[in-house]
Amino acid sequence: MPFVTDQYEAGVKYDLGTFTVTADVFQIAVPSAVEVASTTGGSPTLEYDGLQRNRGIELNLFGQPFDHLRLLGGVMYLDAEMTKTEGGLNDGRRARGSPEFNANLGAEWDVAMVPGLTVTGRVVYTSREYIDLTTTNARSIPAWTRVDAGIRYAFEAAGRPMQFRLTADNLFDRNYWAAASRGVLTMGAPRSIRASLAIDF
Repeated sequence: MPFVTDQYEAGVKYDLGTFTVTADVFQIAVPSAVEVASTTGGSPTLEYDGLQRNRGIELNLFGQPFDHLRLLGGVMYLDAEMTKTEGGLNDGRRARGSPEFNANLGAEWDVAMVPGLTVTGRVVYTSREYIDLTTTNARSIPAWTRVDAGIRYAFEAAGRPMQFRLTADNLFDRNYWAAASRGVLTMGAPRSIRASLAIDF
């Protein structure tokens, strides 16, 4: 079923040439769905119930602040509140699967002593997410932080440009729940290591 959302946003951007910083505030109101238990013993169904009003502030940065170093990241504060629910039952409660803070920062560093070699890294943080709308004994998944890392090496062999990549997602093999959207939990992936070789023809 199609539905309408209301969105308002305003922001500023500061461009330093090779490096840019942006900031914005926003409000987004989207219809919310809740599970309704079956009266015949079957599976629950989803029904629209009020709005999820998301208000927040977001800061982002990207570019090359120094020679050989590139950054890409941001941080967001989110106030996700239920409004206009049936009978006001869930008004004012924090929406499920909506962390209060998200932050990430990725970096690439070109190793000057080894031409063609680049070291990469990323840190991702997500604060606690609630599974339930209840105000007491609400279930939640804890905050988590994940670190990714890798290397990239560009070189030439047999007269052809080549690039070797080695990446490790979840470098420290942390066990965590990645998300709790509408009461459905998503498990974070374990440490994953990938290698690839690209050849230009």
